[in-house]
Amino acid sequence: MRPQKHSGIALIQVLLIVALLSVYALYMSGTAKQQLELAAVAQDRAQVEVDLHDALSQITYSALTHSFEKQQTESVSEIAQRWNFYSDPFKTSTGVTVKLQDLSAKLSLHFLDKTYFIPLLARNGVSYQRASEIADRLLDWQDIDNIPEPQGYEAENQVRNGFIPDITEIEHIVDLTEKEKQLIFDNLTTFYVGSLNPLNASEELLRVVTDEAAASHLVDVRRQRRINRFDFRDITGVNRYEEFRFAASLVISIELHKQIGEAAVTKQYVIAFSPYVIGREAPINKLVEQN
Repeated sequence: MRPQKHSGIALIQVLLIVALLSVYALYMSGTAKQQLELAAVAQDRAQVEVDLHDALSQITYSALTHSFEKQQTESVSEIAQRWNFYSDPFKTSTGVTVKLQDLSAKLSLHFLDKTYFIPLLARNGVSYQRASEIADRLLDWQDIDNIPEPQGYEAENQVRNGFIPDITEIEHIVDLTEKEKQLIFDNLTTFYVGSLNPLNASEELLRVVTDEAAASHLVDVRRQRRINRFDFRDITGVNRYEEFRFAASLVISIELHKQIGEAAVTKQYVIAFSPYVIGREAPINKLVEQN
């Protein structure tokens, strides 16, 4: 009987060892699989970064060698054939989604013009009183005097009395709804480049200089073909040329995005282009670079 008892104990020991080895093998298999997945994500991320860098290089080259007007001929670069400067997304041949925005088609946050800013909010679902309050708060925050606007706030040590360096600071000045925030972020800029260019403005901002029907029509037409000031006049009925500019500025915001698998990257830039510089001046100046 004793040999059988020893045999039973040995069998149990063998089974325990086999079980432990099986658990260890499963652990190693799971770890290896996890490492492979992480390696695949890293590889995808690296490819995304390469494609975004390539897209930015193509955009900067095209901006320095082509007119900003939409191109249709085969003699120009792929980017120049597809681009627009009113944030309508398009894709490069490598699958990078690009949004380009002419900043002259936005309102200046630093030099806030209430005649445009208040209607921008009021004609897009914000009450006139609320729009006036937001405008006055932004003006009081940035001006250098201590005289409050009608609905502003000039309490001691509670305002900057200087320009807002980044548009997201607005959220600390006034409590905005998501709709108000989106309207402001989409249509204002801290980079002042002169008169407003309505050809590249958003539909929300176009409602300020014309009416809702004309703004919608203008947006539809410019998606089909390049438009000029005469198209703007014919479509909107607005003929106040002295108030506007009808050519894109050389200050462009650029948003690039691509995703491969789980690797998704978005990069944002504001670049001032100077295609005709001479000497040691740089042809491009990156004003903003964000990941």
